[in-house]
Amino acid sequence: MNVKVTFVGTSHGIPMEDRYCACTMLEIGEAIYFVDGGAPVIHALLQRGLDPRRVRAIFTTHVHSDHTMGLPHFIDLVNWVYKEHTVDVYLTEQRWIDGMHALHLGMDIAPLDTNRIRMHVIDPATTVYEDENVKVQFIPTKHLGDEHPSNAILITAGDKRLLFSGDLSYGMHMKDFPTVACEEETDLFVCEFAHGLTFDNLGKYFDACKTKRLYFNHVWPMSKLADIEAAKEKYPFEVVASYDGLEIEI
Repeated sequence: MNVKVTFVGTSHGIPMEDRYCACTMLEIGEAIYFVDGGAPVIHALLQRGLDPRRVRAIFTTHVHSDHTMGLPHFIDLVNWVYKEHTVDVYLTEQRWIDGMHALHLGMDIAPLDTNRIRMHVIDPATTVYEDENVKVQFIPTKHLGDEHPSNAILITAGDKRLLFSGDLSYGMHMKDFPTVACEEETDLFVCEFAHGLTFDNLGKYFDACKTKRLYFNHVWPMSKLADIEAAKEKYPFEVVASYDGLEIEI
């Protein structure tokens, strides 16, 4: 089973002139899935000539706006325009879901059709998404400390495995690196590289990483791009600094 990965948004918490915030699109067969929605999801689809009704599910790593604010417009249009479409949206906190309902009522828009727009609160201990294409598991991280949940996302599509770190704790002070990257083989590991993360505090994990491709996104400051370039000679796997519009086939 082939997976087409499109990096729709690769910026850190603030969009840049040539980078939207965090958003990655996966095309598997006729279905589309998103990991995070910090970029304008609906525009990403339409600009690429993709039918929004192909979107099966959206998975988020935490509720920060740079990972979720592209979702309200997409959800609104599924509710209003694509009335025959059903989508599952996975979020880390109920307050985001409550806010989405309040936003619609505040704009005097018809209430969300919750039979078609199914928003779920992730419990990493029990929540698993699975259909004929993918199995999606959630791994707790500590980006927001102990006060609010965050998670990495592991996606299995046939014989392909993709891991997304999501945002991690500042400088790895909570030691929340998703160690599955070192314990199990993956075809792609997408790791953030902001929040005080460097090759000094992540290097021991990368040394043990069992992946074919290590792609960095959410990079800040941008001077770290030079560090990523220099690391390409160090590791036995592919090392890439992702950018908006980058497409790869796995």
